[in-house]
Amino acid sequence: MVKYGGRMMASSGYVSQVDETLCTSCGVCVEACPFGALSINGGAIVSWKKCMGCGVCTGQCPTKAIALIRDERKGVPMDVRLLT
Repeated sequence: MVKYGGRMMASSGYVSQVDETLCTSCGVCVEACPFGALSINGGAIVSWKKCMGCGVCTGQCPTKAIALIRDERKGVPMDVRLLT
């Protein structure tokens, strides 16, 4: 499921990671994720396959329980500064 009608063509090279000690299972991240990559089951769970590393969930989490981590299996991040 992709919300808002947009699709990312490639992963960012990052993936979301949940700190289980900070997660309160509020579900804000699930609602915020445009790729449907998060679910709640005793805490937030990230679907590695669906997560594009966009970071929307990290900005919406009220307890700051989600962070983006570099994952080489997701590809090399694009350096947008090189586009100018």
